[in-house]
Amino acid sequence: MSKKISKEELIKLANSVHFILTPSELDDIHHKSLNVIQNLEVLKDIDTTNVRPTDYCVAKSQNTLRSDLISVNNNKETYLKNAKNRKGNFIVVK
Repeated sequence: MSKKISKEELIKLANSVHFILTPSELDDIHHKSLNVIQNLEVLKDIDTTNVRPTDYCVAKSQNTLRSDLISVNNNKETYLKNAKNRKGNFIVVK
């Protein structure tokens, strides 16, 4: 049986991350955390005897990121001509 989280532990955790919880929020989070733990308990009963570990997915993966290409294009007019709204040499955001 796994350890259930108490309301006092939730208060301590909330205080450590500077959250201020109302009593109703605390009750709601406590109820939901107990529900999550209860649902995870079901996983203990699953027979994984003949299930292959999933590390093979990582071993076969490869880096699909593109190489960084450095280009020198510091032409102010190139950026300004694409601006939706502009005021002189500045892009107006709002």
